[in-house]
Amino acid sequence: RGTPRRVPAWPKDTGLGVPRPVAPRTVENREVICDPFLNEDLPMKPLQRNIELKARYGDLDSARAALQNLGAIFTRTMVQVDTYFRVSHGRLKLREIDGHSAELIGYDRPDSIEYRSSCYAVVPVPDPAALKSVLIAANGLRGEVRKTRDLWMYHNVRIHLDRVTGLGNFIEFEAVMSEGEEEETSLRRLAELHKAIGIPEADHQAVSYSDLLGI
Repeated sequence: RGTPRRVPAWPKDTGLGVPRPVAPRTVENREVICDPFLNEDLPMKPLQRNIELKARYGDLDSARAALQNLGAIFTRTMVQVDTYFRVSHGRLKLREIDGHSAELIGYDRPDSIEYRSSCYAVVPVPDPAALKSVLIAANGLRGEVRKTRDLWMYHNVRIHLDRVTGLGNFIEFEAVMSEGEEEETSLRRLAELHKAIGIPEADHQAVSYSDLLGI
């Protein structure tokens, strides 16, 4: 087995006037790790990592105006159905997009209202119905989340304006930490977005939509 690369600890103060990211959490007596254990016979690519925040936000029209003023770019609107499966740690969901494409997403992140690291892998799924049946039979079904998502981009930050069935309106930030992206720069961009939209800290959400729905 190889040695996993652990998520780096965050500085005590970002100096950006926004909630600081949290250090790696312990989940079932283990830290969130962005590299899976490697097997010489079955090599695996390192997982991807985001810095994320979710918040409840009722007036998505005002958020759109703020994003336009800041120079963010609208990409597309999508209807997404996320089916969650029971797993021993982290979360696993099958995402069906606009009824014609799908991807399996496994991820692990702290349940925190502050900025947090999310480590994840995304795999395209050509036959979502068949995979869904297999995963339900093998793991068990947690439930389903339906939402309409407007996707905006601000540099390396994905902004999601979500209308979630049964929950209401939300905003998500995902700073994608691909190669060459610096955490300090990403945190500054997140701070700019947080300030421009005017998100109250009291509306930050610690958990996923599935948890908010109680599934």
